[in-house]
Amino acid sequence: MSVKLAAQTLSTSVAGAIDFLRKDKRMINFLGSEATSKSNRTMDKLFDICSSSCPKGRFSKSPLTLVNLEERVAELKAIANYLRGLRDSNYKKFTDGRVKLHSSDSWLL
Repeated sequence: MSVKLAAQTLSTSVAGAIDFLRKDKRMINFLGSEATSKSNRTMDKLFDICSSSCPKGRFSKSPLTLVNLEERVAELKAIANYLRGLRDSNYKKFTDGRVKLHSSDSWLL
């Protein structure tokens, strides 16, 4: 999957549509979709932080600066903790798999 397609699919807009179909339209296929909405919003925020460069951007879309560095690091740590807690349908953590981070990536942890 391309990054652009992933960013469009795992977005706050898609999460909002899922919530609308679950809450307002009460569609049975969307019952229990709260976790999907949360993960979409989390990934959208991660994409925004990682691709932020517009000087006029707001919130997570604003560029990384010394002023917001501490806040961004806290947001990234919260996202990392959320991702570490994800489990598959057998309740096995995704982080228990074979994929390991390189030591150069450990700053995020």
